[in-house]
Amino acid sequence: MTTSSLTITEHEALEAAGFVALAPGWPDDPETVAAANANPAVMAHKTIGQIVGHSFGGLLTQILAGRGLGAVSLTIDSGWQEVAEMALKFVQRFV
Repeated sequence: MTTSSLTITEHEALEAAGFVALAPGWPDDPETVAAANANPAVMAHKTIGQIVGHSFGGLLTQILAGRGLGAVSLTIDSGWQEVAEMALKFVQRFV
């Protein structure tokens, strides 16, 4: 299994502290960022397993879950709903 290049520091730090750290890659993901950039179609239409967000992140969690991009979602003190709805309506006029 490969480890994401973004988590290698945390992975090594956890193992140095005596923990067993597992960071498997997503099935069929490219091995490197460069490989993903060379073939972006492999990343299209993927879903996210768990989505967790607090405050504004909770709002983003709701948006992602509402679009069917997560299997499970949890929001904690989700905020900015009215502002986000207005912003989303504004953006949708141009998309």
